[in-house]
Amino acid sequence: MEQTIDHVQRVKMGEEAPEWCGTCDYCRAHKKITGFTNMNDL
Repeated sequence: MEQTIDHVQRVKMGEEAPEWCGTCDYCRAHKKITGFTNMNDL
């Protein structure tokens, strides 16, 4: 738990970048679209 708190503090201070999980609501809401999938590829 202490390691997580230390990481959060460093992120808040701008010393480290956040780690994106890609599955939580925040990550999904802030995900940048980098490409597209053709309908024929589905």
